[in-house]
Amino acid sequence: MVTVAVVAITLTVAVPSFTGLINGNRLTGQANEIIAAFILARTEAIKQNQVVVLCHSSDAATCSDAPVAGWQGWLVMREGGGTVIASGQINTGRIKALASPAVSGASDIIRFTPQGLARTSTNGALNAVLRICIPSIDNNVRDVELRSGGRARITQGASASCNAPANPS
Repeated sequence: MVTVAVVAITLTVAVPSFTGLINGNRLTGQANEIIAAFILARTEAIKQNQVVVLCHSSDAATCSDAPVAGWQGWLVMREGGGTVIASGQINTGRIKALASPAVSGASDIIRFTPQGLARTSTNGALNAVLRICIPSIDNNVRDVELRSGGRARITQGASASCNAPANPS
């Protein structure tokens, strides 16, 4: 009887922690995939000496406007409908990916110049955030911040409702 009580208490404590660990790893993995896409797009722009874009894509072949529910996938390609360099999907069954206003609209395009600088679709300096989150868990947000110089970083946070992030200041 004592053994059953000890097992029950252990499971009561361990299972929620284990679920949090799994969800944290899902968020981190997805955020790392996005930051790798930023780095790839920037590197290809410098290497090829031409503009390369990273954009929302629902079909892994063309850029498209993201639905209100968030990004479903992404692709890296040469500007002007060139060759697709890489693409990826976001696990929309569990994870939401929402862009800050600087990236929302204009077909959700992030341009990297041959100098490695991040620019908007109208060639303005771009400071933006792509938020990766799982609704309703603690420590449920990973913000992938992109600065106009082309540098990207991941920050951890919490947002119970997984709202779209603001532009970084």
